[in-house]
Amino acid sequence: LEVPRVEELGSRFGLVPGQWPGPDPAAGLTEAERMVAALAARGHTNRQIADTLVITISTVEQHLTRIYRKLRVQRRAELKPLLWAEPALADER
Repeated sequence: LEVPRVEELGSRFGLVPGQWPGPDPAAGLTEAERMVAALAARGHTNRQIADTLVITISTVEQHLTRIYRKLRVQRRAELKPLLWAEPALADER
């Protein structure tokens, strides 16, 4: 089984880390954390994130715990405004 690289998965979802307006709030996140955060911000469930990234649900939960701590948020809904400034996503708020 060949596991896609993080960059390949990101491009499939139209995610381009580092293209934020102003300072990148996710600068302190690892690549794996960025991918989990991006998918969570787009509304994916933990199971969907795990299936997409070929990791366990427990690993997704651990990443989310670290992401929330690093970004100083308490829930998934707070990720989208921090991570996405695209007009299409902004309209979903």
